[in-house]
Amino acid sequence: MITSLFFGAIFLGFAWYSILFVINRKFIKSQTTVLNDTVDNSAIHLVRYIGILFFTYFTFSVANSVINSEHGNYVIINRMFGPYWFGFWIYPFGYFVLSQLLWVRRIKTNMPIRFLIAIFLLFTLSIEKLVIIITSLHTDYLGSSWTFSNEEFIGNIVLDWVVKLFIFAVLISLTNFLLNKRKYLINR
Repeated sequence: MITSLFFGAIFLGFAWYSILFVINRKFIKSQTTVLNDTVDNSAIHLVRYIGILFFTYFTFSVANSVINSEHGNYVIINRMFGPYWFGFWIYPFGYFVLSQLLWVRRIKTNMPIRFLIAIFLLFTLSIEKLVIIITSLHTDYLGSSWTFSNEEFIGNIVLDWVVKLFIFAVLISLTNFLLNKRKYLINR
């Protein structure tokens, strides 16, 4: 649970940051490019390394499920290649592959590609909830039992996003501080 909050916070924050960054660069054309480039480099560094950390976590969790479960092989193979296989594979693709594409200079400086990566990351974060809702509701035919569609549902989503954006902002500040400290120590 903590790891999904952590990874979700980083990638949701980066997705919203990238959308705002692209809008800022294309439409507003702000003159403070030094600050924008510094924060952008910190965000890209953070997401690239968190993508590697996610891949490590994902690999170990799949191996742990196979090794420590009596029916582990069946469960993992059913999740990987079963009817909802896209829900399993979208996280490694979205979190690892897209974050590692940011090592390429052409991709990280191309604003339309950054915008598409951000939109896909937002889709990746919502696909798990979508799969849960679809699999829960396709067997439930009574509309009266659909209690999650009340006002609290939207409020919880907004609160969840605000907390994740705050975590992302704190981690970007920490990454920026560490990158500046490293440059200072190298130049001494």
